[in-house]
Amino acid sequence: TAPPEAFSKKRHEEGTMVRPDANVQKFVRENDAAARNEAMLSTMKATQQVSAWHEKQYQRTGGATVGGREMDEQLAELAAARSEVHAVRREKMRALVAADNLKYEAELNAMGLTVAKERY
Repeated sequence: TAPPEAFSKKRHEEGTMVRPDANVQKFVRENDAAARNEAMLSTMKATQQVSAWHEKQYQRTGGATVGGREMDEQLAELAAARSEVHAVRREKMRALVAADNLKYEAELNAMGLTVAKERY
């Protein structure tokens, strides 16, 4: 609690003492709140402008705002990545089948059997 001399002689309606700088502090708080609100409003307006532009472009082009060349490049890149993944999988499967064939042949050889191989 503040010492009695920090309070003014004026009494508030409820009968409590009021600080001499209470109005100044209230004014500062209100100005800070107004500045925060103004900054938030500015951000909201900018967001609204950007979203309105994107909606207009979407309606105008009937799709995304990315141009045709960029879309074609993206599709080509996806196709190249897809074919690369398929090639890697194919090689791994060939290696796995070859390893399984060698294992199967070794098991048959251990039992005294042989595998007929086609020579090209």
